[in-house]
Amino acid sequence: MNGARLAKKNALAVKIMVAVAVAKIISMIINIKNQECFVLLLILFILFVAGNIVFNFKDDRSELTKFLSISLFSLLGSISVIITKEPIDALPLFVCMGMCILYMDDFHTKITCGVSLLGILVSMIVNIAGHGFGASALWIEFFLLGVVFTLGLIFATSITLREQETDKQEIQYHVMYQEEITGNMVKVVDSGNAHIEQLQSMLDNFQSATSEVTKSVDAISYGVTESAENMENSTSMTQQIQDIIDNLIDVKDNTVESTDKAVEAVETGMEIISGLKEKSEDINVANENVTRVSEELCDKIASAEEITRIIYNISTQTNLLALNASIEAARAGEAGRGFAVVANEIRKLADDTRSSIDSITELLKGVTDLANHTSELVGKSVQAVEEQSKYIDAADTSFQSISEMVNALDGNMKQLDKLSGTLDASNNSIIDGLANQQAASEEIAANAQSSADLCQTNLEELTNVIAELDQIAKIIGSLKNGNLDEINQMLEETKLESEEEDGDDTDYSEYFSDEEDEEVDDTEEEIEEEYTEEVEETEEEYADEVGETEEEYAEEVEEAEEEASWDDEEPAEEEYSEEEEIEEEYTEEEYAEEVEETEEEYAEEVEEAEEESSWDEEEAEEESSWDEEEAEEESSWDDEEPAEEEYSEEEEIEEEYTEEEYSEEEETEEESSWDDEEAEEESSWDDEEAEEEESSWDDEEDTEE
Repeated sequence: MNGARLAKKNALAVKIMVAVAVAKIISMIINIKNQECFVLLLILFILFVAGNIVFNFKDDRSELTKFLSISLFSLLGSISVIITKEPIDALPLFVCMGMCILYMDDFHTKITCGVSLLGILVSMIVNIAGHGFGASALWIEFFLLGVVFTLGLIFATSITLREQETDKQEIQYHVMYQEEITGNMVKVVDSGNAHIEQLQSMLDNFQSATSEVTKSVDAISYGVTESAENMENSTSMTQQIQDIIDNLIDVKDNTVESTDKAVEAVETGMEIISGLKEKSEDINVANENVTRVSEELCDKIASAEEITRIIYNISTQTNLLALNASIEAARAGEAGRGFAVVANEIRKLADDTRSSIDSITELLKGVTDLANHTSELVGKSVQAVEEQSKYIDAADTSFQSISEMVNALDGNMKQLDKLSGTLDASNNSIIDGLANQQAASEEIAANAQSSADLCQTNLEELTNVIAELDQIAKIIGSLKNGNLDEINQMLEETKLESEEEDGDDTDYSEYFSDEEDEEVDDTEEEIEEEYTEEVEETEEEYADEVGETEEEYAEEVEEAEEEASWDDEEPAEEEYSEEEEIEEEYTEEEYAEEVEETEEEYAEEVEEAEEESSWDEEEAEEESSWDEEEAEEESSWDDEEPAEEEYSEEEEIEEEYTEEEYSEEEETEEESSWDDEEAEEESSWDDEEAEEEESSWDDEEDTEE
């Protein structure tokens, strides 16, 4: 039991029981008789009040408080009823019985109600033995009322405790099942991380192999043998890429299996939530029964008040009769003096009866107030059950969020499957290109360059695959930890990225901030930190891409230099200086564009792909025009016959280079269109996910409100 809640209950119980005990002490002092038993009872009640106050002051969260305050008072009240034999002394026992509902403890309820009923039963038996059934009607009514009240309390307490225990067992079973699923997902995540590390290692090796292939293109003019060795290395790398693809497929299959298990776990959790809702309805029914018993108690008390009203009328009539008797005795003179004394005593008894009836009426009002207070406590219990229902609804919403995340994970796996197929096709293209390079030494240069481009493409695709796997690992890690806040955080990050790409300036801070909830503030800080890390990683990736672009362009310049070396040295040097200037200008412009795109946070990613494709086309046109001008200058510097031979050679070189550039342009356009389509698909998927997450957030906020 919660300590603060127990302290409040103990304080309330001690206040009520001390108040009742003080009222009892005052009543005993007013009606005290010269008997040792009354003095002893008075001392016991005073000790009871002092002891409860001191004990609750020292330890207000003790489980013994309910026994020392309620059960002990029922014992003292029972002793008082047995000694005094007054029905009015039995009313505080009903207060004790009503206070038992405050703790909902079956053992405590049985002890308190049993002691109270025992005291009433003994007093009833003694009264019946001394005065008969006619004079003991009030005792019998009190006893029957106590039995009904006790059975109602025990029945309500047992039902409530049974339902709470059942709910607790179901929740424990669900937690164990979730831990088992989490363990399986941990294994899958560890396996996936191992494959990702292996893939990163292979990616580094593949990058170094790509550099070797690029260098081999520069050394093609020195011999076919060296190119053949480089092609063998490339073939080995493509085989390693194929192995990586197979490992990726295995990781994908394992992730799909874990996703299916997660779906089953979510369905099981939703079934448990449905069971909890049914149990909450049963608890509501039990609370309604307790309320009905309290209403019946109020009806019984009303009946008792009616009886006291009748007795009051009888005492009034008795008083009138005594007055008439006194008048008649006074008329009789000396002979009626004894009868006058008897009439006077009867009048005193009638007055005592009237005062006792007034006290009984006040106590009945107190019992009525306690019954009403019991109804209020039951109402609070109903409110607690309603709050529990709200928590159950919130858990249901969380399970729906998990289900949406699992569906998103399934979509990522499909996209990963598509990327794996593309990577496999690219790998096969590399193998075919290497096989075709063995035909002739002229084709080796073009095919080697194509192989280098394909290797670069595969490198970028592998980088994308690693990024997708990292995202999947984060999602599975969130599911593993059962951290729904982190899952919602990842969804909100995706929504923010989608909004930035679409140029949406809408402020969604209201979904991430709540001044009254410190956990949400912590989540906002984590979102900002992770978003900053992602921006830094993206800047590094773009810097790497800029470096790769510079390397590719340097390779193209070196190829152009080698082709120019076939001609005279002076024109080649002049053209090479021009190429260096073009390279520097292109590098500066490309780097400036990449930095600007990084600072704008991916807002112009699609436009960048279009600009790069247009840059490649313009570059190809400039290089082809430059080759034509170079050929014309070479032909004008030599004799006519050598010029014609040189021009024919230049035409062949130009045709080969043009075909090579044309194939590169087609590949660049295909890559650009594929990047555009992929960006559009990711943007649409992010928009859909953002809309779904926003609607789920709105539903959760409505539920909480």
